[in-house]
Formats: sequence, structure tokens, C-alpha cells
Amino acid sequence: LWRGPWSRTGAGVLSRSTSPTNTADRTRLRVSVAIQPPAYTGLEETRAVDPEQLQAIEGSALVLSIDSPASRVSVEHDGRTRVLARGADGTFADRWQVTKTGYLLVTAGEGARRTIPVVVSPDALPAVRLTAPGRDLVYAGGNPRIAFDARATDDFGLRSLALRYTKVTG
Repeated sequence: LWRGPWSRTGAGVLSRSTSPTNTADRTRLRVSVAIQPPAYTGLEETRAVDPEQLQAIEGSALVLSIDSPASRVSVEHDGRTRVLARGADGTFADRWQVTKTGYLLVTAGEGARRTIPVVVSPDALPAVRLTAPGRDLVYAGGNPRIAFDARATDDFGLRSLALRYTKVTG
């Protein structure tokens, strides 16, 4: 009985029959990722090869380098798909900026696929606390000097803090 390139592997399941060498060539897919955090964080770039999951700060760039013998590679992220062209070095390259948690789906040719969850941590807003004066002040006249004490923190540090105020009369 001739079955052609298809064979039954179970009830209702068909698989394509190929030689082991062809299967390995078709499904070989190596994904290298460099995570470049936003410059203001002061964090170093991290790299991973065939990661099971990626963790990045909101606004980070994911720089992908994909090695595959396939003639066509596509990458899907955040509902958008890009078809990549092979570069001069023989790999497929792409760059994505991440803003929310999701996944990367890398597909090579007709066979190999890799889904990589991407967990994005939001950059927390700075916390500012005005500790002095601790209450509203009322002055009868003149130009009194008022001392302010403010504390500010941020998960990646602050470059500056500016205090703006409004003088209310009446």
C-alpha cells in the first residue's frame, strides 16, 4: 500500500513522512534575542539564545537574530506580522519595541515555529512626598520665606525634581 509522503500516526492524525535529515533541516530554528532597556534606566543589555520567556522593562527594544535554513521567516508580535529578509550574514534580523505583555511568534518556512512569551514590567511613576510645610500657611502680609522639604523616589532614579506652586490671594 503506497501512502505517499503522508502516514497515519494515530486516530485521525496524519504526519508528513520525511527523512530525519530533512526534518532536522526544516525545523531547525535558532532565535537569539538582545534586550536593550531604555537608556534612562541605566540597565545593561541582556542576551538570550532560544529563550523560554523574555522579561523586559516597558519601552525596551528586542533585537532578534534568527538562524534558519528556511527561505522565509516571519515574526508576529502584538497582532502585527513582519516577513523578514535574510541579511548579508545569513541570518534574519528584526527589532521590536515592547510596551505590553504578549508573545513573539517566530515561524520559519512551513515547519518550524517558536512562541516566546514576553513579560513587560511597567516603569513605575515617581513617588513624591512634600513633608514641609505640613499644612496650609496663612500670612498677613509681606514676603515671608517658606521652606519646603520634598522627597522623591523612582524605580530607576530621578534626574531632577522641580517644584511649581501657585500663590493664591484673598
